[in-house]
Amino acid sequence: MKEMLVKCRDYYKDNEKELEKIDEFEEKYKKEKAVYWYTTPTFVSKLINKALRTEDMHALYICRAYIADLSEQLHKEYEEYKQLLIDYKQPLDQWTVYHGRNMSQEEIVLLRQKIGQLISMNGFLSTSKQKEVADLYAKDVLFIIETTFDLSYGCFAHVAPMSVWPEEDEVLFDLASVFKIKDVKYDETEQKWNVYLVTSDEGTHVLQAHIDSVRQEADELNIDLIFARLLIQIGEYQLANDYLTKLASIIPAEEDNRDLALIYHYHGSSLDRAGNYAQAMVEYEKTLAMQQRLFPEGHSDLGETLGGIGLVYDNMGKYDLSIEKHLQALAMGEKTLPKDHVHIAEALNNVGLCYFKMGKSDLALEYAVRALEMRQRQFPHDHPDCYMLNNIGLAYHYSHEYEKALVNFQQSLEMRQRCLPPDHADIAGSFCNLAAAHLALKHFDEAIDYSLKDLFMSEKTLPPDHSELGITHHYLGQIYRAKYPDGTLALQHYEKAIEIYMKTLPRHHPYIG
Repeated sequence: MKEMLVKCRDYYKDNEKELEKIDEFEEKYKKEKAVYWYTTPTFVSKLINKALRTEDMHALYICRAYIADLSEQLHKEYEEYKQLLIDYKQPLDQWTVYHGRNMSQEEIVLLRQKIGQLISMNGFLSTSKQKEVADLYAKDVLFIIETTFDLSYGCFAHVAPMSVWPEEDEVLFDLASVFKIKDVKYDETEQKWNVYLVTSDEGTHVLQAHIDSVRQEADELNIDLIFARLLIQIGEYQLANDYLTKLASIIPAEEDNRDLALIYHYHGSSLDRAGNYAQAMVEYEKTLAMQQRLFPEGHSDLGETLGGIGLVYDNMGKYDLSIEKHLQALAMGEKTLPKDHVHIAEALNNVGLCYFKMGKSDLALEYAVRALEMRQRQFPHDHPDCYMLNNIGLAYHYSHEYEKALVNFQQSLEMRQRCLPPDHADIAGSFCNLAAAHLALKHFDEAIDYSLKDLFMSEKTLPPDHSELGITHHYLGQIYRAKYPDGTLALQHYEKAIEIYMKTLPRHHPYIG
């Protein structure tokens, strides 16, 4: 909590009233009072809601302890009330609650287009059992939400008894709550839009899969390193590098220790994904040297680092070196880790991806399927892994089974869109793969559509000379060459692809040769 209070004191340094409330919070706060402080009109809810709304990772990190306390209290209240109903053989309650807010016409149109689909509110959602309370906040839109205690992953609580404003009869929904849009109607009498939602378990299993995966690693990593890993996974590479540099500065560099080695490792991973392959290799080599001093031969940390080096070689087009490192990583994982461990599945997936780039589609498919089957055994919640589905699609594509490839690419895209930020580079990668499959099937209009989506998103999320942008321009060149015989558009994109490749890839890379 100390970091959060330091930030708040700095922000409110000229506001004596808020500074007094911060002092009171520091003196009196207990985790059992998290809901009370959230419903109190102070700095707490303002800071949390702004951080969640804007996806400010720095702010979310320093608020992590309080967010965890609030979520834990909501879960506790939800489970206790649900168990009470079960113990007294009562039906699991279905409540109707209300939430009012102002929304633009563009946002309302988007909601109407998504009837039947799932949404998340990107934060804690405050509602009331009393429509009149929500109406006070509903200038444009009133959300009418049906919810029940018969949910596997749901979490909400009637927080009025714990709130500073009990008369508002508040029901608070946790961060991970998912809703299905049933309908959107305009109320002529009230002159506002009514949005009808129902709480849903659909889609939440995707989030749960990621949580389960992180929990499997929780015994191996401290929370600071797990946070760094998550920053990299959601594409916040610069933020991850800044954060890791800060972590490294508080650890004595002259002493070998596991955390410092992992900081170097994640630096390497972040740089690799951002397209800085030479710098990534430097970080991985520092990691490997320290781990070889710390651990016996065959330790699982060494395997993970060898896998990271393999990915860099892969991106540099050195596939023989890449497959060597990935097979070493796989052998170490299978020897030292529990059966079906997440790192073994990742190693299988990396081997399959490298074989695909080497043109060995049968081997690529074999390893990709093994990886997917292992992930399904790890997390039996009907949530296949989007990256492994994608790689199975690649193997089918290079086996010329384009319809099967298309199915896997589409499934992978849908999962990525549910569990990744909307502009994540991996979603752009799915667009690229779908474009390639449609091109192979001579669906030129669909191929152009997906390639342009890929280009638009990649230009927003990647450095201007990232090699992935070169791949996108290359595919656009292929598509335009197939659709338009004069070749003018195709040539423009081919030239752009070569320009990017020459800046970012080694001279011997297959994309250049």
